Amino acid sequence: LFNQFSHQNVVIFIGFLSVVATFRIYTSLSVLKNHWTIVDLKALLLIICSSIPLMIILGFDGFQHADEIYSWNFWAKKIYLNQVVTFEMMGSPYPLALSSFIAFCYKFVGNIDYQLPIKFTFSIIYISTVFTIYSFANTKTKIGLFFVSYIIVMLVIGLGYEYKKVYADTLMGGFLVTSLALLISLSKNLLHTNKNISSTSILIASVILVSTAALTKQGAMVWTIIFYPLLAFVIIGKNFNLNNSIRSIICIPILTPLFWYFFGGGRNFQGNSG
Repeated sequence: LFNQFSHQNVVIFIGFLSVVATFRIYTSLSVLKNHWTIVDLKALLLIICSSIPLMIILGFDGFQHADEIYSWNFWAKKIYLNQVVTFEMMGSPYPLALSSFIAFCYKFVGNIDYQLPIKFTFSIIYISTVFTIYSFANTKTKIGLFFVSYIIVMLVIGLGYEYKKVYADTLMGGFLVTSLALLISLSKNLLHTNKNISSTSILIASVILVSTAALTKQGAMVWTIIFYPLLAFVIIGKNFNLNNSIRSIICIPILTPLFWYFFGGGRNFQGNSG
């Protein structure tokens, strides 16, 4: 899908989305009540400052490792150059959401040689996962536990493993965690944490993210087909802000991997080493 756009069309598309987002933010500022405190602002500043070293490391180290060179970035270049991804080195197909997104970024930049902007984009995606989780922390205890977890995962484990690599595992994990955070916020006990966002919008965003996770790495498919729909059914069952027609979209994560398997070239994916 991303390969159908030229550089000019991608720039226009991103520009259009930016204008729409700016307009929505501008028109909403007059009616929304700000629930963020000084503690929240300090916490977000801490997240940004502590993430800068990781962003720098990703900028210099991304696309330098085995799977990045011979798999994800290699397939992205094929998509960018209108070539068919054949998986000749793997023997079995992989979901290509990550490679398609990298190719889309290449289309925006207009060249596959300028990779630093693409690496920077992925660092923003990872950090936005942290922002989403933090936004639903409703007690100071949870905030404290959040920062302990953040420092351990991002600053200790992240430096030595996945964070500095543009791997599908990291992006898949970000999508899954963010989707779960959004879904949990729809529970009856946490409705006060999303006063400025409709429950319908949150559920749609959660479904899109978890479905995209299944198209990013096959490890997410078990979660999207079995556990996410069951968990969503229990959580949103007591949310009276959602009508029955909207609740039915929790079936989409079940259908997404099946559609990819039968119609998206995913047959025999279980034979790949990932």
